[in-house]
Amino acid sequence: MKGYENQLTSASIVTRYAIMNVTEACACAAMLFGKVSRHVSDHRLILLVILFNTVAVGMRGLVSLLADRAVRSRHSGVRLGVLLFTLGFLWPVELGITLKVVLAAVGSAVYHAFSTSTVQAKSAFRASGMGFLSAGAALGTALGRYATFYGYLSIILFMILACPTDKCCDLPEAKENRLKRAPKTPFSPLFVPLLAIAAGALSYAVSSLDLPWDVNRRTMLLIALAITLGRGLGGVVTDLLGNAVTLAFSLGGGTACLLFCDDGKLLSLAGIVLIAMASAPLLSLLFRCMPCHPGFSVSLAAGAAYLGYVALKFFPPRNGIFPLICGVVLLITAGADLLFSLTGRRAPAGKEVADRV
Repeated sequence: MKGYENQLTSASIVTRYAIMNVTEACACAAMLFGKVSRHVSDHRLILLVILFNTVAVGMRGLVSLLADRAVRSRHSGVRLGVLLFTLGFLWPVELGITLKVVLAAVGSAVYHAFSTSTVQAKSAFRASGMGFLSAGAALGTALGRYATFYGYLSIILFMILACPTDKCCDLPEAKENRLKRAPKTPFSPLFVPLLAIAAGALSYAVSSLDLPWDVNRRTMLLIALAITLGRGLGGVVTDLLGNAVTLAFSLGGGTACLLFCDDGKLLSLAGIVLIAMASAPLLSLLFRCMPCHPGFSVSLAAGAAYLGYVALKFFPPRNGIFPLICGVVLLITAGADLLFSLTGRRAPAGKEVADRV
């Protein structure tokens, strides 16, 4: 039994939550653009989508503050989110469309707050877990938009995956080993808003992409698959090469591919894959600045990204601004990673070993 405990890792919970992200996003897209869209006008559908995103993203940050403290009951929070989301998905349209959307949004917020808090807290400051989770969200949204039938299968699988217990709750919290991977630095209060701005700016830039080929239902699925691949690879590459190298390769290579793609679909998709790789290292950097708030760091980045998407609707981009934004994001993130490494105050070796024990 002791040997089994020594081999316990967070891989199982990451895999399960990544699949649950696929099912939740798929069911959400199927509900909004399948079930709800058949009963409302296009203008009201837009308002309901805005309402869903506002509640899901805004409430997620508040719930994350609670989830970060609930060390032993995070999976119970995940189950509560699954219950509320399922109730919203199955809520009859005749009893209130707005209530249906709000219930699903609250469930989505609770689920994502507790699941991301669990994955980050047990990650030992590795980025691959959040890379897989964000990849699952992109893939699920694409499947739900591609065929609403997948939503009904997804909600069943979503509930089934929430039933098993969380066996990795006995793993140490990432903050317990922060002296080595996330040392204290006086620049942390400055890094947090700068990295949040970088996440919003990158979302703004990616949302403003005007691809040179026709975008239809099939190509939207290809774009989503490219984003899924990029986010998953980003986490793995970050753990191997580090945040700064991954961000430089992602933003630099992706910008070059998208600037010189002309009418080439493959080169455009390659650029999207590379740009999507920046998601995991950006989340990893933000978590290193807030090691005691694993879920809130992800919620902060998600909220900033959503604000960047909303800003695009009010402030259309100018020509040639995409490489400029990518350059600014790279400067902020690389500078944060460098200053974090140079100014971090590490404890003496004896104290670090004692804290780990």
